[in-house]
Amino acid sequence: NQNIGSWDVSSVTNMYGMFDGATLSTVNYDALLNGWAPQVLQNGVTFLGGSSQYSCSGVAARQSIIDTYSWNITDGGLATNAVNRWLGTNSSDWNDASNWCTTVPTSVDDIIIGVSSNQPHITSAAPNGASVGNLTVEPGATLTVDAGKALTVNGDLSNEGSVLVKADATGIGSLITEGTVTGAGTFAMEQYLTGSGGATPNGLFYYVG
Repeated sequence: NQNIGSWDVSSVTNMYGMFDGATLSTVNYDALLNGWAPQVLQNGVTFLGGSSQYSCSGVAARQSIIDTYSWNITDGGLATNAVNRWLGTNSSDWNDASNWCTTVPTSVDDIIIGVSSNQPHITSAAPNGASVGNLTVEPGATLTVDAGKALTVNGDLSNEGSVLVKADATGIGSLITEGTVTGAGTFAMEQYLTGSGGATPNGLFYYVG
């Protein structure tokens, strides 16, 4: 039970029985999948991962191996205690279940936003906006609350990436945090102004601290 993600398996044509009766930890199995997926692999390989389970951190890599190289992977499946993770497989729509490792999160679900080809946008307006438990934004990732939409974090928010709350003529986005806010990431909130611009703008701006 160790991290073998650094193994070069690009020439292997059959891995049936490799982990028969064995179980890697979820962390090590994730590392295996994430380490093998970027390699140029052989097509149609049968791989037996024993009872090893992957977390949401290994989902994209596992699926990439299957889709790109037609591997037949048998393992223990997704870990039952896996923390939900944004994958951005289909779009940037928060409410599209196919963009998530498990399903669209609810007010008690802890979630992780990582770097993906489609970064998430909150598209639900208050009072029925998006709501989660604890929220983690990883380095390089961006979470956007669209104008007039809302996100409530019922737990803690750890931001090592970027959180953007947008505004336009329809309204301003809302971000409510009920727990602690930590991390070295950035927060930005847009403000939509009306009125004329130029050297002496006559629009109105309200700031509530």
